[in-house]
Amino acid sequence: MRLYADAAGRRLGQVVGDMTALAWLVLTAHIASSVHERVGALAAPGRRLEGAGQALRRQSAAAQGSVNDVPGVGDAIGKPLNAIAQTGQTVAAIGRSHQSVVGDVALLLALGVGAAMLSVVLVWVARRIRWVRRATEADALSASAGGTKLLAFRALSRAPVSKLRPVAPDPAGAWLRGDDDAVRRLADVELTSLGLHLARAVGSKSP
Repeated sequence: MRLYADAAGRRLGQVVGDMTALAWLVLTAHIASSVHERVGALAAPGRRLEGAGQALRRQSAAAQGSVNDVPGVGDAIGKPLNAIAQTGQTVAAIGRSHQSVVGDVALLLALGVGAAMLSVVLVWVARRIRWVRRATEADALSASAGGTKLLAFRALSRAPVSKLRPVAPDPAGAWLRGDDDAVRRLADVELTSLGLHLARAVGSKSP
C-alpha cells in the first residue's frame, strides 16, 4: 500500500496534512468535552433544588413522626407536615428534571460541535483514501508492460493537452503504435499527477 508520494513537495504536504488532521481530532475532542462540561455546569441549580426538596421532605417527615403520637395534636399538625413533605418531594422532582434537560442539551451541543469540526477532517481523510487507492493501484500497474500501457491510456484520457504534447507530436497515435518510449513517458505523466515516479514504481531505487 502506498501512503505517501515520491515527489518531495507533495509528500511534505501529505505529512503536514495528516499531522494537522490528527491535531484537529485532538482539538475537536477537547472542545466537545469543554462544551459538555460548561453547559453541564448549568445543572447546578437543579442539583441544589433537588437537595433542598429532599431536605424539606426528610425534615417534614421527621417532624410528622415526632408529633403523630401526641394526643389531640398529632392529626392536626401531621396533615400540614405531610403536605410540606409532598411539596419537598415535588421540588426535588423539579430539580431532577432540570438536571436531565441540561444534561441532554449539553450532550447534543457537544455532539453537534464535534460533528461540525469532524466534517473538516473527514474531507481530508476521504481525499487521502482516494489518493492511496489510486497510488497503490498505479504502483501495481507500473510493475508490468501491460499495466504501464494502461497508465499511459489513463494519461491520454485524463491529462491536459499541455502535459501530453511534450511526449510526442501525436501521443494517441504513438500509444496505438505501441511506441515503448512514448508509452513509458505517458505512463510517467499519469504517475506524476499522483506525485509518483515511474523509475521507483518499477523497482529502481531513487536517490
